[in-house]
Amino acid sequence: MKRRAVPLNYCRCILPLVVFFPIFIAQAASAEEQVPHASWQFLGPEGGQIRAFVQDPFDSNNLYAALSVRPWNYKILKTTDKGNNWSEISQIDDFIPSLAVDPRSPSVLYAGSDHGVYKSTDGGCTWQRHSLSRVSAINDICVDPNNSDIIHACTVSNDFYLTYCKSVDGGLTWSQLHITTPGFGYSIAVDPSNSNTVYIGGLSFGESPNRLFKSTDGGSSFTDITQIIMGDINGIVIDPSSPNHVYVVTECGIYRSSDHGLSWSKNNGIAYGYKLALHPQQPNRLYAGWDNKTYFSSDGGVHWESFSNGLCGGRCYGICVDSDSQNIVYFASTGGFFKSVNSGTDWAASNTGMLTADITALKLAPSSPTTLYIAYQFNALYKTTDALTKKAPHAMPAWTRLPEFGSCRIVSDILVCPQNADIVYALEGYG
Repeated sequence: MKRRAVPLNYCRCILPLVVFFPIFIAQAASAEEQVPHASWQFLGPEGGQIRAFVQDPFDSNNLYAALSVRPWNYKILKTTDKGNNWSEISQIDDFIPSLAVDPRSPSVLYAGSDHGVYKSTDGGCTWQRHSLSRVSAINDICVDPNNSDIIHACTVSNDFYLTYCKSVDGGLTWSQLHITTPGFGYSIAVDPSNSNTVYIGGLSFGESPNRLFKSTDGGSSFTDITQIIMGDINGIVIDPSSPNHVYVVTECGIYRSSDHGLSWSKNNGIAYGYKLALHPQQPNRLYAGWDNKTYFSSDGGVHWESFSNGLCGGRCYGICVDSDSQNIVYFASTGGFFKSVNSGTDWAASNTGMLTADITALKLAPSSPTTLYIAYQFNALYKTTDALTKKAPHAMPAWTRLPEFGSCRIVSDILVCPQNADIVYALEGYG
């Protein structure tokens, strides 16, 4: 593996070992005071890696997000003003790839983890874990649309079976059904008009193809309905106004069915994605989230066009249309939280209060000690020219996002020319 430090315009990928941390500055009371007695001030930038995201079905002002702080620690953040301001409400020392809100009781939330399912009955402030034996991460979870005691989830068993999990007592105990091997349960959806109809899909290992399955008996048995679908089953969405319309999103395309999954057709165009969302008032309008990009369809998923102005960062882990405002769309990714107020045409970061950005490198300019460059993982390089001048509590310097180079996933080191603070070199690595 080769490493090289090159100017930003020529930076390419390598894979270094990196350590992630937010930026703080220590301010001692006197020159003699030691660092352990110093106070710390958060410098920013705000943001973080969102790995799970959900909107409150009762109050569209309320959104929840699970942000990765380190591999086995996640912060649960909440906004009560449509993503304009965020605050931390709890932490879970586990890997959290999925969140769900009970559609009948907004104070009840579920979080899928690597060690079972967490349940909160106070709006996400406290959590209780309910373990599942011999399974890995709960990658998707949903509350039954007709019975809040029934919870559906998907995962992979320790012996590599794509596994369907079901609780009939509000998540206290769980049953499991191994569907196929090798397989990795990644997405699940329940027909809102008939809870006995469950769709589950995911990833596979090795040379085995990915599969999409359907149950018509409440998860007791499943039938393979993959047919022409190619790629990892990243998301499954059912049109609540017409449940015979089912959509599946993969990295190979977006597929749609008008007969409950009996037959499938592929989209026209280049649309593909990790997450998929229907417009709540206009179900022919669909959005798909990808790396730094959204796709939009106005004809029920037949044709698609792409929009990405203002988006940055990495993989999309959540996309939804505000249930009350037709033109507001949300996009959650490893680069933070983004909001569009014009139906996805333009996007703006909305990370105020998110203090979990992963900073993989930073460097002060030798010729300009107030100029600081930082590398924000899965986002880009940022620059501030007043790093040491902001001393008021909660005040942060203004940050400028630099133009992207390479993939901008992980920058492990930054060098600044000693004579010129505008000449910067970066060492990037990813995969």
